Amino acid sequence: MTVTERLLHYVSFDTQSDESSETCPSTAKQKLLGEALVEEMRALGIADARIDADGYVYGSVPGTPGAAGTSSRASWNTPAAISP
Repeated sequence: MTVTERLLHYVSFDTQSDESSETCPSTAKQKLLGEALVEEMRALGIADARIDADGYVYGSVPGTPGAAGTSSRASWNTPAAISP
């Protein structure tokens, strides 16, 4: 998949929030992007990829062994809920 195709796939998800909602994420459809990201991350070999109840996606990638100035593990998280 090209970078352009990947971007177009990501933006095809409806992640509009509901400002009157008191839940996180504010709509159930916002988790669909997160679930797709978890699938993609696992396909790339990120074994601990997961999504939590609030729609945050987590995963970690080992650092380069022996590389100066790097940690042994890099992690990131991202909210799938995007406000308008």
